[in-house]
Amino acid sequence: MKKTITKLVLFSIVFLGISCSSDDNTESEPLSISTIKSLRPQVTVKNAMFTADGKEVDPTLAIQGVNSNDEFKFALPLLRVGDKFTTFLFLLFEGEADFKWIIADDREGTNAKPIEGADMETYITTAALLGKYLGAEFKAEGVERVIKSQFIGPFIEKE
Repeated sequence: MKKTITKLVLFSIVFLGISCSSDDNTESEPLSISTIKSLRPQVTVKNAMFTADGKEVDPTLAIQGVNSNDEFKFALPLLRVGDKFTTFLFLLFEGEADFKWIIADDREGTNAKPIEGADMETYITTAALLGKYLGAEFKAEGVERVIKSQFIGPFIEKE
């Protein structure tokens, strides 16, 4: 039952933008990259559309912070150089796709350009992002649309 509930919550967070909290003061396991990969509702492309568990979905590309234990940080109060990031879509997708991390001057994406060599499911920010903004792009083979995240930033030095 716990696995089913975790899948439902994960699916809700990724595709519907829903988050939840518990008022019963129980401890829960941290959500980590390995947990996501083991429980993921596989996102694929079928007939030029994204699908998960056999149903058409409209995935989003929200950037998530990850700590040193690969556990998700859902609140990003300060964005620091050296922090690690991923997106659920990067972790959930099965198939051929291009992942790109993007640097820009502002939240609107002014002067946006791909970060050379940053095409993996996680990205650790570097000094090149000081005062800049981070975004991501995802292009699946067989789908015309490029999915883009919002830009987050500006990044500051790690204390």
